Amino acid sequence: MRHAISIVLVAVTVSAALLAAGCGGEVAPDLFEVLRGGQGAGAGVDLVVSDDGFVRCNHGPKRMITGDELLSARALQSALDSDARHHRRLAARPGGEFTYVLRMQDGTVSWADSSLGLRSPYQQAAELTHQLATTVCGLAA
Repeated sequence: MRHAISIVLVAVTVSAALLAAGCGGEVAPDLFEVLRGGQGAGAGVDLVVSDDGFVRCNHGPKRMITGDELLSARALQSALDSDARHHRRLAARPGGEFTYVLRMQDGTVSWADSSLGLRSPYQQAAELTHQLATTVCGLAA
């Protein structure tokens, strides 16, 4: 009887360790990382958005995002994919507040809020960055 209890305890311990380590489970890929820079307090932000509905804020722990935020992130990844593959850089003009670098698996795009010719996805990426930084991460605007 004592031997059977020992075997059960070992099995439970090994199972718990495997679950904690995530063995057998797939890790969700990152959709993108966005780095925001600029002048003033709170300008510097590093967000990594993953396809499992989480974001890492400034290298911190994972935080859950809403379904709508995840859908927006997926749409941005799709909308900016071609530009990222071509490593598109939109030059900043004077008077801007923030600069952005968005990295995806296949490339990078960069822009500033003062860049000429900003298409909607770039503006949406800036808005999502602000939203996640303030509401999910609790960072200063």
